[in-house]
Amino acid sequence: MGGIADEVRKGKGQKTKGFRLSVVLLLGIACFLLNASASPAEDLKGWLPAKPMPDWLLLYSNVDKPGPHPSAALIGLVQGGFVDSSNSPSQFKIFKFRPGIVGTITDYLSFYTLVEFASNAVTSPTSGGGRLLDATVTLSLKPVRLQLGQTVMPFATDATPAGAVPWIDYADAVKNIYLKTLSTDTGTTAGRDLGLMAWQVFRKGTVSYTYFVSATNGNGLSQNDTNDSKDVMAHMKVAYGPLYAGGAYWSGKTSVSGKDLDKDKYNVHAGFGDYTPASKDRIWGLVEYLRTNEEQSAGGELTADGWQAALGVRPVKDIMAVYRYSVYETEPVTGTGNKITMHSLIGQYFVPNGKGSRLMVQYDFRDNRLTPSDEKAFYVQVSVPFAVPLFGGK
Repeated sequence: MGGIADEVRKGKGQKTKGFRLSVVLLLGIACFLLNASASPAEDLKGWLPAKPMPDWLLLYSNVDKPGPHPSAALIGLVQGGFVDSSNSPSQFKIFKFRPGIVGTITDYLSFYTLVEFASNAVTSPTSGGGRLLDATVTLSLKPVRLQLGQTVMPFATDATPAGAVPWIDYADAVKNIYLKTLSTDTGTTAGRDLGLMAWQVFRKGTVSYTYFVSATNGNGLSQNDTNDSKDVMAHMKVAYGPLYAGGAYWSGKTSVSGKDLDKDKYNVHAGFGDYTPASKDRIWGLVEYLRTNEEQSAGGELTADGWQAALGVRPVKDIMAVYRYSVYETEPVTGTGNKITMHSLIGQYFVPNGKGSRLMVQYDFRDNRLTPSDEKAFYVQVSVPFAVPLFGGK
């Protein structure tokens, strides 16, 4: 037992050291960018990020669209490719097929819908079938926007739309803490929930502030609740020029075998630059920490946490190279916890005049404490978003 305890303590020390190193590196780059942006050298022009990531709350609610009203558009995303993993047979795959209808009723009332049809964790890994991802109506007032329905919860940086996220597969901490509830392990929530949200984005010069609070069922994509308690989530983000930092807290209850079990999730993140296909930034980076504490039906509490750090460089206009390092660790009530570290290399080719279309490749090298051999995975993906106006708008 002493050997296992020593290994766990050693793993924690390495994780803390690595996370601190990533934070220091990111802050160092950020300070360099701020200093250089005040008096840019000739050879740095074109490399300095100009503004932070877009605020995806505005996209997921389809707000601030120019008239005339009413208006509607067909939107969607098609992602297909190939996967070769040491854990499963290699295969060609449709990763996502997500059509939707978005529109406005007036200049202050909008709606957003999206459905998934591909075979994946959202629908069925074998047979696919349609499943509702998003369906919201948003009332936009000056101090607050009120949103009702099912949508993406802005808990983590990977709340980014699938058509813009800079990797094909997510880090283990994101998949297990943000995209699912470990107490039930009934499949992915896709980072979504159903309820009432209040939020707003304020801008003043180069500074922007975002707040978000919500009361939701806490049951992911099921569209039903299993107890009278509602999940509460709060999110705050501040951006200054190309730099941004934020955090989130998510608290609620999960029903398992007739018991209502407490869960608390935490997120802290910071970054600089914009990695989306439409961005012209030549360099970007982010670091993020996630944690969950979930009560277990047999007693005790499961704790899981992890972090990811990523750096992206666009050496030429249409090509981006990304390196991501991530750690995920669990501390169960009984038994030995697990620790997964992963190195990911991602390459992207942005199709000229492709309106966000891109070819992506990703290689993951994963060290899993509970498996005797290292895990490797290779992905190739073609990603094509689309938007077709139906009526109204501009």
